[in-house]
Amino acid sequence: MADMQNQFLEVLASLLSTDNDYRTKAEEVYEKTEVGTRLTLLLQIISDENCTIDIRCLAAVLMRRIYASEWEEISKLNPELLENVRSKILESSLNVADDLVRKKLCDLIAEVARNTVEVEEDNDKHGWPDVLQFIINCSNAENSNLKEMAMIILSYVPSIFGVLQHENVDMIKRMIMQSLVVDNYAVKVSAAKALCQFLIANDDDENIINSWRNLTLDPLLNVLSENIAKDEDLNILKSVVEVADACPKYFRPRFQQLIGASINLLSDNDKTSTVKHLALELIVTMSESAAASMRKLCGDSIPPLVQKLLSEMTEIEHEDEEWNVADEVEDEESDATVAETSLDRLCVALGARTMAPTVMAGIKELLSKEDSWQARHAGLMALSACGEGCKAYFESGLTDLISAVLPFLHDNHPRVRYAACNAVGQMCSDFGPTLQKSCHQIIMPALLNLLSQESIPKVQSHAAAALINYCDDAPRITVVPYLEPILQTLNSILVNCSQNVYAPGSKMVLEQIVMTLASAAESAEEKFIPYYDQFVPGLLQIIEQTGGKKENTSEADFRLLRGKTIECVSYIGLAVGREKFQADAETVMQLLLISNQTQILEDDDPQLPYLIGAWARMAKIIGGHAFAKYLPLVMPPVLKTAALKPEVALLDQDELDQYETQEDWQVVNMGEQQKLAIKTAGMEDKANAFQMLVSYLKELGGQLGTYLEEIVKLIVGHLRFYFHEVVRMYAAEALPLLLDCAKDVKGEEAMMEMWRYLCPEILKTVESEPETDVKCEFFHSLAQCIEKCGKNCLNQEQTESLCTILCSELDNHMKNALEIEAKRASKTEDYDPEVEEDLLREAEEGIHMLEQLSNIFHSYVGTQREDSLAFIEQVVPRIDRLLNGGSTGKSWTDRQWGICMVDDIIEHSGELSLRYRSMFLERLLNGLGDERPEIRQAAAYGVGIMASSAALHYQDVCIQVLPTLAGLIQAPKARDVENNLATDNILSALTKIMKTFGEQIQIDQFLPVWLQGLPVQEDEEEAVHIYEYLCEAHSKIFTSPEAMAHCLSAIGHSFYVKLLSSEESEGTRKKLLQLVHFLQSNNTDIFNSCMERVEVAHKTALLEALASVSSQ
Repeated sequence: MADMQNQFLEVLASLLSTDNDYRTKAEEVYEKTEVGTRLTLLLQIISDENCTIDIRCLAAVLMRRIYASEWEEISKLNPELLENVRSKILESSLNVADDLVRKKLCDLIAEVARNTVEVEEDNDKHGWPDVLQFIINCSNAENSNLKEMAMIILSYVPSIFGVLQHENVDMIKRMIMQSLVVDNYAVKVSAAKALCQFLIANDDDENIINSWRNLTLDPLLNVLSENIAKDEDLNILKSVVEVADACPKYFRPRFQQLIGASINLLSDNDKTSTVKHLALELIVTMSESAAASMRKLCGDSIPPLVQKLLSEMTEIEHEDEEWNVADEVEDEESDATVAETSLDRLCVALGARTMAPTVMAGIKELLSKEDSWQARHAGLMALSACGEGCKAYFESGLTDLISAVLPFLHDNHPRVRYAACNAVGQMCSDFGPTLQKSCHQIIMPALLNLLSQESIPKVQSHAAAALINYCDDAPRITVVPYLEPILQTLNSILVNCSQNVYAPGSKMVLEQIVMTLASAAESAEEKFIPYYDQFVPGLLQIIEQTGGKKENTSEADFRLLRGKTIECVSYIGLAVGREKFQADAETVMQLLLISNQTQILEDDDPQLPYLIGAWARMAKIIGGHAFAKYLPLVMPPVLKTAALKPEVALLDQDELDQYETQEDWQVVNMGEQQKLAIKTAGMEDKANAFQMLVSYLKELGGQLGTYLEEIVKLIVGHLRFYFHEVVRMYAAEALPLLLDCAKDVKGEEAMMEMWRYLCPEILKTVESEPETDVKCEFFHSLAQCIEKCGKNCLNQEQTESLCTILCSELDNHMKNALEIEAKRASKTEDYDPEVEEDLLREAEEGIHMLEQLSNIFHSYVGTQREDSLAFIEQVVPRIDRLLNGGSTGKSWTDRQWGICMVDDIIEHSGELSLRYRSMFLERLLNGLGDERPEIRQAAAYGVGIMASSAALHYQDVCIQVLPTLAGLIQAPKARDVENNLATDNILSALTKIMKTFGEQIQIDQFLPVWLQGLPVQEDEEEAVHIYEYLCEAHSKIFTSPEAMAHCLSAIGHSFYVKLLSSEESEGTRKKLLQLVHFLQSNNTDIFNSCMERVEVAHKTALLEALASVSSQ
């Protein structure tokens, strides 16, 4: 055993070696050693004081990592061995003299406890009671080192008491409290961390937050003050920020004191930037998590805080030559940048009423300082930062605001011109398309003037970027009139920079110009065709020339330019269409594929995301069949990028700062003081690759057959990819498309086989998905999948699971609505208009979820029909509550979606719906007269369904409701814009009743009202029913020239607004044109006379449609 220990000691020594070969061989030996043996040997080394400090620390770190990453292997070991290891760890830690080894042992104990407690909690017993006694004994010991150990362990694993916490919570509080007030500084700091982590771990327990606050808050703030005064370990301040985020109510009694002290720190010149940034982060976090308290309790502190931030934003320097051509972004950790981002967050958190007046006063003062370019720069950047949060304040005066900014595009200092570009671009994004509609005539000339005359590359590039912001949200009518000057300006810069590509800053400008050109082409669409030949040859030349090495630079320097130019060409192709682009399509594809054929693209190659996006657009341009031949070259890099695995590191405490300061790493708090560092580089590319896979599935369908199995595994493997929610969103969107692809490739049975594989994964994912918007996307896709797969697509277990999920989500929806109403009704001391806005936003999320739940119900009942009784039975009690206005009795949206679900029951379950008639009928009919058009629409649709799908069971209701429908159509505001959809559905309900029960009612009595309801304005689905009836019953309807003219006008309107434009309504379009042709040929004079009464635009649209049919 001694020989083995010595050999193992040599392995650890080699692991610390700077020689790569030694270290690699040692790693191989270490990994091959059996887990149990490793644990035993590592523990012996930790306990051996004859070993060096470095070796003992390494042994503790390695042992911790075994427990963190190899728990499955550990759990298979002999329980007696594990119990002995745990005992020895605790015993060893009591006798360690060295501080560093002791802290590494604390890390180890915490990791062992974390895993052990989590496993045993499921059995309703504690997995390691000895560690609890160890903590209690250490906290009560006279030895400060032991007290500190207890607090460190508790801070790392605040839930260490597990199932025993409730009965020991007062004792835990006493332990922490006692350590908070001792004389030993290290113990106090550790106790403060333990307190913060315990509060965060129990942030949903108001009893703990409220009862602990009175005893512990002041001692915590005292330790915080001492910690800041020493200006060393700032983890206390970091921990306080985390508490402020998780449970800000804890600080309520000292809210003003805490904010005031933090603001004072910002002005303390003796403090480092790190301290000031953390103090500012505390203020911003408190504002985000307790906005109402901040507004009420610290309203007087906001103006000086804003002034301080604006002042910090002026603290910038300008290195002329360096900055003019620099492609790097501003330093994110600089005081000016931190102040800017903080101002942005404060405006969003506290709202326009609180922030806008103070911010705007400060901005105006800064912009007026002619002798300080730093002040003007800061004012413009502040305006950019506050736009989103102060949107409501600015919207009423956008013209004046943009008019005040535009002159700074011609400021004598380049940094100010840059900031002005930034402000214009940001305003176009924040206030588009309203800003573009109202101010295009002043924005566009100003931007183009700067773009054409600017000599500083960085400013010129940013002006081009602002133009993209303008185009992104601009209606075409505000872009097309400026297309000629836009494209001429871009062409001039493109030619000049291409000829001087090695000049400082030229490549940076080129990269931006091709992106701006792509945006202009996307906005212009077919209007770009006249300019195609002016741009595309030169762009193809850039792509070709940047594929090889250049003098004085390397190929790698031009990869980003090449990728962006490729993207630009693909956008132009999409804009001009297949016919114009066809001649160059093969050339473009070959240039795109050169990258694959002549070089191996690395995972971080900047071309890759642009290539992937361009391929997807090319597939759309040239069509799936033509694109299929390129798939063997296109798909591998897309699949490789989509399959990228995130680089994740489980951090020790001493590694935390190292990763937090790296831009391409994000540190995520996993709770229990566990920190993960995730390398963000590549995650956006991964999300883009998933987006492209969705695009390929839509455009190529069965052409992807060779890759379908790999794509399916990739999609399913990322349904629960919690590192990036956008990836999960695209994975969800892909699910019904995978079914279509399988059906295209191998037929119906292959689709059902794939569904049997996907369904369990989808149901499992929906239950565990934490983000509401992603869960909504999963529900949307699940509904589509059920509709595609049809009857009996779910077995009994899956049906029960789906029903449980649906009922649970409906219950949660009503519970959340009740909580929102309770917050509103309680009118807490911090309630204000901004709180009400937050509550409304929260309610909107609930409404979106309810819509998706209704879609799930619709898809299931619609496909299973009469076999859906058991499912309906479970959901009906929830529908009953929705019909009553939900849990609050006040929600019109709950009533709306409740009626929609009733409509599905009537439409698809046939006679079974009569079981629930007494439950829903009165409330559905009352909905016809509701003040909300959405409810009238849903109720009218239900009445129409009674006539068309369940006539035998609801004849009495349909005939009884006719006068009500007639009265609604004749109402004075029936055709106001907000009522159009409701009136379309009411008219459709009348149509269906007349068609179904024509012999039981006097149709002549209702036809004049029916005519009055025309034309159908918005609802294409109901327009089909209404205009089909017009074609069938025209002999009854055309009782006078006035009636014929009105119908011809309605038909012309439908063609003018392209109401019947989908494939589903193509048959109705043809019937209408046949009817019009019949009327025209039957009596030309009457027809022409009637057409004279039709509005010119509608008549023109109708005659053009007739002519197009005649020419075929």
